[in-house]
Amino acid sequence: MLHALKETRTILKQAKGVVLVESNVRHGTGIETSYTVTAYWTPTRFYNGDDFSAAELAFDKAVARAPMRAR
Repeated sequence: MLHALKETRTILKQAKGVVLVESNVRHGTGIETSYTVTAYWTPTRFYNGDDFSAAELAFDKAVARAPMRAR
């Protein structure tokens, strides 16, 4: 039997088109937290998992690789 799920997402960091999002999914046995790092210039995720330190590192690397924006 499936229990009702409730997901909340929070933007933790955002810079140069890169976003670090925390997702909390509440279900019958507790809360699962995961992190995702995405960037506007690529459909590939830089990180998707439950390790916050790895997510922060992926965020920093993605920001360093961000293309220069035209002025």
